Amino acid sequence: MPRARIEIDAVVASKLDATLSTLVQLSNDDVGDETSYLWEILDQPAGAADALSASSIENPTVTPLKEGTYLLRLTVDKNLDTETSDMKLVAVPELKTYDRVPAAMETTEADPTTGWKGAVNTMLRRQVGTHGAQPVIVCAEAGASNLGVGVLVGLIGETTIKTGLPGEEVLLIAVLGSAETAIRVSGLMGVSLGEVDGGPGTAAGDLLNVLILGVYSGLAGAPAQGDNVYVSDAGLPALTAGTTERVIGHVLAVGGGVYSMLFSGLLAESMSPVGTPFFTADKPWGVITRQVGQAFWSYIGFDLPSYAHAGAGKGSVSDADGHWIWIRAGGAGAATNMIYENWARTQTRMPWGAEFRFQLRLLNGTVSTRDWIGLVTADPSASDTPAQHLAAFRHSTVAGDANWQAVSDDGSGVPEITDTGVVYVDDVPLLLSVDTESGEVRFAINGVLVATHTTKVPSDATDLRYVICNHRIAGAAVNEIRFGKIECSWRNIG
Repeated sequence: MPRARIEIDAVVASKLDATLSTLVQLSNDDVGDETSYLWEILDQPAGAADALSASSIENPTVTPLKEGTYLLRLTVDKNLDTETSDMKLVAVPELKTYDRVPAAMETTEADPTTGWKGAVNTMLRRQVGTHGAQPVIVCAEAGASNLGVGVLVGLIGETTIKTGLPGEEVLLIAVLGSAETAIRVSGLMGVSLGEVDGGPGTAAGDLLNVLILGVYSGLAGAPAQGDNVYVSDAGLPALTAGTTERVIGHVLAVGGGVYSMLFSGLLAESMSPVGTPFFTADKPWGVITRQVGQAFWSYIGFDLPSYAHAGAGKGSVSDADGHWIWIRAGGAGAATNMIYENWARTQTRMPWGAEFRFQLRLLNGTVSTRDWIGLVTADPSASDTPAQHLAAFRHSTVAGDANWQAVSDDGSGVPEITDTGVVYVDDVPLLLSVDTESGEVRFAINGVLVATHTTKVPSDATDLRYVICNHRIAGAAVNEIRFGKIECSWRNIG
């Protein structure tokens, strides 16, 4: 007797782990007496319909371009006394959850490989287990060696999945959140909960479940309740700070040599010690009570700075190191790119112990340039030693700077200059910080102190404004500033 028994990729069973945009081979497990074939897709995910390569041959193919379940039916010897039929599924699990969304005509009683009960119950169990709060889905960076369960990740840059397909979308990129690399722990962070399909999460391009905010348990140690939890140099939660100090949570409960923490990967957590109480504000003098030791941070939005550029404009871009705003000078000859606090606005004064941190990268190529990043009183672009109160980093090809220079001046035009020993490298992310107190200025690069000045420092009474200035002195190539986050803090030091 003829029979209809569907084979999918040479296996007589439904295929519930098909790959998106990958050809699936269909066939019938013939006995030899079949005279005709009729293949149909009875149901498929919403969107433009995917078609069989043919409907009346023994072995057509289908290429699923959507996540979800395709319900197939084969009828052999249609309209004959020997007519028989079979149904099977081809399913592409949801890339971000690995759930299978059932087809419309599945039942719970039929062949268990075509029943919807298991798939639906799996989804319901996850919802109940997480109280309906799903973790963020991200994509491991190229070259990631281990972003498995419990590893801290920095979320920087974006990538596209399902490119060119109906479900195309953009995800954040996860990189190892090591405290050794300041730029990787200076923004949004998470704890890896492993691959969405239950794998270890070790390969580039893996989709990971990442906890951004919530309770994380099972950490080894015996801290006190309320203790800070930090990022370690290995990219793991730790009870002591790594090279770059970043608080990611606080101990909730302790017992049996393990503890749980309330994890926060949001930007609200401090990257360096601050006094108490904690404030966020635009200006220090906006705080009513100003005790000694008081401190607060402000993240400066892109709408606050003023900017200037020459010729080529401005825009934004994302890469594996983060999200960047860029301004660019085109053409030839002298041109200046500059991000700065409005010169007419008082930003900070020395008694407050102001610290500014700049996340940036410069693209100068072979152009002759002068770069200033830090605190100034006026546009510094025209000189290597401008006669003004300032505390800033300088890189100038005119001055022959191979390394970044730490420069401070009290307005005399005869500054104190320290070679930081950190080589200027084009198009490399940096975290530059300038920390001022009355009578002292400290300079750090990527969280490492590189210079301390106690002479030729700006006056306490001087209004200082931040600046990122990239001045092309000569040449025809494009020069560009990319900046990510500008942070500032003030400490009332008495």
